Amino acid sequence: MSLAAAMGSLATSANAAVIFTESFEDPNISTDPNGETDIIPTGWVEAGQGGLNHGPNMGKFSTPFGDQAAWINNGTLTTTATILSDVLTAGTTYTLSFNVAKRTDLGGSYEVRLLAGTTVLDTVTGSMTQTDMSESDGFVFTPDGSHAALLGQTLAIQLAGSVQPHYDNVILTAVPEPSTTALLGLGGLALILRRRK
Repeated sequence: MSLAAAMGSLATSANAAVIFTESFEDPNISTDPNGETDIIPTGWVEAGQGGLNHGPNMGKFSTPFGDQAAWINNGTLTTTATILSDVLTAGTTYTLSFNVAKRTDLGGSYEVRLLAGTTVLDTVTGSMTQTDMSESDGFVFTPDGSHAALLGQTLAIQLAGSVQPHYDNVILTAVPEPSTTALLGLGGLALILRRRK
């Protein structure tokens, strides 16, 4: 775990807010006998090839986060503002996490990005080895001065990859930068004020 990730984990407490979570259960495709569809998850937009798969019917992956997962094949699925409308905010640390699996008959790679508007803020890549969503990945991102022009732009999560990575349990949290008062406590602040006098 990087220093940034460790700090993000420490900050994920009283001030942490989950601003997005997705388990890909909508729309419900359980009536599909094969469990493999090109139906796009509600609130997402597709470029290339992707959709939803139903684990029990398909029999080629499983997930503890419901019955369905999103899959990609050399394309992307990107959130729309109807399901993620928060904007990039200065002094906020964003933590993006997800679970990923491969099919029993396929193996490929995944790539997940956090965007502000159409600009990629951060990305993580890897390869899947398990079929049960036991693998997780993600990153911690905090905007700095180089992102000033992007502040106020709508955030988006983009799922990509090749040879059908399956995604589930996508979560984005936001943690505001702690104030001086919160870091020092009222006693520490009073001591600083007293010394200044």
